[in-house]
Amino acid sequence: MPAVLLLIALSAPAPAPASPGPGLTAYAGGCITSLREFAYELSSAVEAGDVNRLAALYRWRGTSTRAGYSVMSRLQVLARRPLLGIDPVYPRPPHPPEGAPGFEPVWPEPERRGLPVGLRLEQTLEDGTTAAPTTLWLRRELGCWWFTL
Repeated sequence: MPAVLLLIALSAPAPAPASPGPGLTAYAGGCITSLREFAYELSSAVEAGDVNRLAALYRWRGTSTRAGYSVMSRLQVLARRPLLGIDPVYPRPPHPPEGAPGFEPVWPEPERRGLPVGLRLEQTLEDGTTAAPTTLWLRRELGCWWFTL
């Protein structure tokens, strides 16, 4: 791209963000209120390898300084790994299904109703072949979504 066109493109004002409509905003007071938007921001942070964006989604309340350093180390590892996908984690049924005596009960596929309790990051190690899944547990506080490890 010629330098003049690049300069014009960079100096053009950014378009105003589209309004999602009344009562449907994804952000409230600097936090994400939509689970879909939260998953998107999480995947964007990991794909960009940006540990600070990832840390902005973490629920830090009650974390000591020592634990905070440990969490940041774990988040740095997650930010370095290639992301293959993100899957929701739903809670197991409260009781095992009825089964024949003497046999281990088989857990059915969890119902996909309600909200997930976590998000499973499907990643690989730096070698690109060894699977390295990680489950991030979801927390909702005051209408905002956060994750914990």
